[in-house]
Amino acid sequence: MEDFVIGEQFQNTLWDTENHTDIKTPEEYAQFFQDILHKNENYQEVVLTVSGKNLEKSINISLPYTVYRENVSDSLFARLKTEKEVKYISFKEKYKNRFENHGILTYGIKSEPDFFRIPLDEFSKIEELKNDPDFIQLIEDIFLDALTFEPFGCCHK
Repeated sequence: MEDFVIGEQFQNTLWDTENHTDIKTPEEYAQFFQDILHKNENYQEVVLTVSGKNLEKSINISLPYTVYRENVSDSLFARLKTEKEVKYISFKEKYKNRFENHGILTYGIKSEPDFFRIPLDEFSKIEELKNDPDFIQLIEDIFLDALTFEPFGCCHK
């Protein structure tokens, strides 16, 4: 079992994701975020796909080839687990405070310090934010970050 790093907001919270009936399919979660991205006319070609054969799935970004970029088909947007006891969606750690600022409960685990998790019981709160401009910007920032790479080698200079 993984070691959980649970924030103060969870000390008196009981999770009941095992019996939660609103858990969606991985594709429905991907569609939710894709719909948010499509609100921006510049992101109309974005397709979020789901991959993974085990219990943890990846929501990946796909973009068609243009004269300005190669085909993008596997940039990680989020990770998702919708089966077994612990059900969550996870994003890069650097976005944790921004989700928490929207009232979304988060937690981390020691073995994955670069990511944080949101219990899927919290997803209804996320759905309520789908038209919030700050939340839309957060999702766009996660999208852009997935397509941005740190410079390296001679390009870094």
